[in-house]
Amino acid sequence: MGNNKFKLTKLALALGLTATLSGCFSDNDNNDYVKPPEKPKPTTPVGDTPKALGFYINANVVDVATGDIRDAKVTFLEDGVEDINGTKITELETEDGTFTFNVADSLDAVTLLVTAEGFVTKTVTVDTSDKSVAIETFIPLASEASAITIEKADIAASAGKFVEDQSVATEDGSAKIEISKDVELQDVEGNAIAGDKVTMKVVTAPLKSEDGKIAAAQLIPEGLNSNSSSTTSVLTPAAVLNVSMNAGDTKIKNFSDDITITTSLPKDFVNKDGDTVKAGDTFAVSTYDEDTRKWVNETVTATVGAEGTVNFPAAYEIDHLSTHLLTESKTACGSPISLKLNGAAVPPSGLFTVIETQSNFFVRHITPETQTLIPQALVAKLGLADDAKGDFYIFDINDNEWAFEENVNICGEITATLENEAEIVSEDLKLTYSCSNATDTTTKLPLTGALVKYSLAGKYSATAKESSDGVYTLNNLVKADTATYNIKVTPTGSKVIPKQTYTITPDGTAESQNIVRDNCEVKPVTGTGGS
Repeated sequence: MGNNKFKLTKLALALGLTATLSGCFSDNDNNDYVKPPEKPKPTTPVGDTPKALGFYINANVVDVATGDIRDAKVTFLEDGVEDINGTKITELETEDGTFTFNVADSLDAVTLLVTAEGFVTKTVTVDTSDKSVAIETFIPLASEASAITIEKADIAASAGKFVEDQSVATEDGSAKIEISKDVELQDVEGNAIAGDKVTMKVVTAPLKSEDGKIAAAQLIPEGLNSNSSSTTSVLTPAAVLNVSMNAGDTKIKNFSDDITITTSLPKDFVNKDGDTVKAGDTFAVSTYDEDTRKWVNETVTATVGAEGTVNFPAAYEIDHLSTHLLTESKTACGSPISLKLNGAAVPPSGLFTVIETQSNFFVRHITPETQTLIPQALVAKLGLADDAKGDFYIFDINDNEWAFEENVNICGEITATLENEAEIVSEDLKLTYSCSNATDTTTKLPLTGALVKYSLAGKYSATAKESSDGVYTLNNLVKADTATYNIKVTPTGSKVIPKQTYTITPDGTAESQNIVRDNCEVKPVTGTGGS
């Protein structure tokens, strides 16, 4: 019969081999074919940042008493204000005390309302008529702590009136407010206030600063003469005080009957006629409403009383609250305010000048090309009289003083000698970007059109001019091994690129920084050849 076991074994091997071969060649094994991944087509980045910035306004908000930068809320009182990307804005919050904006070509001046906790609200006007270069400006705020201030809280009220007659005066007697208990306290609409507690605050300052206090001019909002059609006469302040009252969150702005306000003038005050002030003299009253942002020349007059220990009181009656000035009309300065500088050269980044008189406090930025500080068309609008005298000083972004002239004639040409004790240098900052969304990740392109700001810690920020594509020149740096400048880069354009911050040690050596982006415009790489 033969060996059936052997036959079965050979049969099993044959069947196994057949099954194995069948598995190798069958198309029905349920295994899907996977196509090898294609290599990405090579791409390289394309320059997509805008051209260099031209005109813009860069501003710093500073505590005028200490020189420290302060954050604040800024409200623009005209239409036509934009951020540096062209988006219309009406207000903003500063960042480390600085902000930058632009204006429409048709806007030759812009008014800013600047508010900060613990500081007197400031209104400033920035001349934007010359749009050939960027403008650097400086907004000084006066802290209530550096003024003469009295605040009285929790004054009892009932049915919209004080429970008792009120008389609130500053400690030195330079200002006093008197309100009868029969006078109704009203809001801005003329409605009687609700609530049983009222807070009253009075802020004033002398015409000349003393003992670390601010001067009156630093409390006065700009624009007293802005709406005047006269080019030959100006209103000049003789005294200033700001009175505010609140019942909870409600501002008290009006009264059903007059209240009495008393301010004061120094004994040596000389009036427009050249005479020293005396009892019986009268002054006009002008008021500025921080809510409506309007100046009003009131019909009431202030009458000077009997000579006091330190000064002359001047009292008047009025039925509303705001910033109050005693004013008199003087002959306007009949020429532009020009500048003649000797000594050291003005650095390319410019310097700040300050004019401080008894009635004016102006800050202006100058460049090496500046000859006219205030043009004739603005002299009367800014309230400069032909007999104006005051202090004139110049300082830089590092808060170093370059010149100081005391009690000089302001009308006409101002002469000063510039001196700078600090060694200053300039540095170029080269900014580039590379692109992670391109296969070519090593190419670096110039970051053009960025806003680059630089400053010492706690000091004012200046902006760097883009001297060539992606190269920004930082001028007027204090050369020192330990001085560190903070650099803030804000890219502009349609592509969203995060802000960048750096630090440098100023030694005159060029610096460079690269930003890696993932949203670059790219193009295919052509002409690479092949087999």
